[in-house]
Amino acid sequence: MAEPDWDTLIIDYSDLSVARAYTRFVADRVIRNPCIGRQLAGMLERHGFHVSKVLPITTVFRNVTDADQILGLYRVTERAIAARYIKSDAARVWLDSLANATFFASITLFLTVAFLPATLTQKPEAPDQAI
Repeated sequence: MAEPDWDTLIIDYSDLSVARAYTRFVADRVIRNPCIGRQLAGMLERHGFHVSKVLPITTVFRNVTDADQILGLYRVTERAIAARYIKSDAARVWLDSLANATFFASITLFLTVAFLPATLTQKPEAPDQAI
């Protein structure tokens, strides 16, 4: 299984308060469980799975159009303005800069490899041979 940790979302922008407000808004209001990436291994273990590996995979976006398709930069920024996480004038400057400057954003996914220990020791049952 792989899930992101939305607190790891970073967007390079000269005014860190705006970029951080965007990430805070996403984590606070957009994603139902923004911490699922960091919680997944523990959740699986509590439900009887053996977690053999947790691999961090950082996705990097260098193109604002690609990032917008995944992160909804423009759409989510409008929602962040309405929710008063980002001031309208600051958001407009930010979005203009993201569209016209060198772009960088990233987010880390946690790939969690797990299995049920019982599945390693159980032999598959033969299907009934009804005639």
